[in-house]
Amino acid sequence: DGGEEGGGEALEFLSQRVDDFLTEPIHRLPMYTVTWLRPRPEAKALAKQLAALLATGQSGSTAKKGRVKSLGGPNIKPGKSRRH
Repeated sequence: DGGEEGGGEALEFLSQRVDDFLTEPIHRLPMYTVTWLRPRPEAKALAKQLAALLATGQSGSTAKKGRVKSLGGPNIKPGKSRRH
């Protein structure tokens, strides 16, 4: 029951500071952290839904992980150590 109250308080706080979030620099805004305890498959699905809702991250099967070589990615095969 404490989580629901905290959620209501958070929404009230955010609604009072809407203008701050639109005009203030990000370093002046309060930091928020979202955590949850779920089995891995459920947690991944939840993270994917949150990313879609908040319009963050890459979407689709064409999303690549890591940096491309043209943008400074290392020229080392995955799984190989960096031998000198």
